Amino acid sequence: AIWRARREDLWRDMTRPTITYHIGRSLYISLTNRTNAISLIQSRGPGYTMPANFAPLPPGVEPEADEVVEAVEAALPTVEDVCAGVVFAGAGEPVLCLRVLERTAAMLTDRYPLPLRVNTNGLVPASE
Repeated sequence: AIWRARREDLWRDMTRPTITYHIGRSLYISLTNRTNAISLIQSRGPGYTMPANFAPLPPGVEPEADEVVEAVEAALPTVEDVCAGVVFAGAGEPVLCLRVLERTAAMLTDRYPLPLRVNTNGLVPASE
């Protein structure tokens, strides 16, 4: 029974979208893989690589705010020393998920005294 529970936990962790990753003391949040211009990764040039703990979200996956907060809470202990802040940035443009970004930011600031930052190209669809 213990082996089965551990296997189920491992399977759940393997199939859970990779919403967070860290660089140094900052915790990064991926909200989408969609872009409306060149991506953050492309803008850094051909020699740039993302950290080993980064994986793009699975195709079509865009987490809801409660899923993001849950992922942040699970990841905070893995950030070196004390977390210096939370950054909305990933393979896609975080502003394309503006409502999730706003809800997540509100939930995080209610719970944690951490600075928040958004890495964006600043282009917002007219419908937003």
